[in-house]
Amino acid sequence: NVPNIELKYSVIPEWSGGYVSFARVEHCKFIVVDGSSFWLGTSNCEKSYFYTSRNLGIVVRNARLAGQMQSIFLKSWSGKYVELIAPDGEYTPREHGERK
Repeated sequence: NVPNIELKYSVIPEWSGGYVSFARVEHCKFIVVDGSSFWLGTSNCEKSYFYTSRNLGIVVRNARLAGQMQSIFLKSWSGKYVELIAPDGEYTPREHGERK
C-alpha cells in the first residue's frame, strides 16, 4: 500500500447480444494536471509507445477544457463498473480480441 494512492479498474459487462471483439472497454488515454491543462493522446502509458511507435499526443492549457476532461475522468472513476484494486488481490484478465 502507498499512502494517498488508489488504483481502480473498470469492467464493462458484455453486450446482451454476446461477445464483441475489441469492444466494451474503457480505452481513453488522457492526463489532467491541476485542473488547468491536460494531455490527450493515442499512446498507452508504456515506454515503447512514446519511443518506438507513431502516436499522437497534444497538451492543452485551458482550464475550462481541463475541467471538462476532469469531469469525464471523475464520472468514470466513480462509475458502477469500477472496482478498487487491492494490493494483495488476484485478478483474471478479461478476454479481448478475436475469439478463435
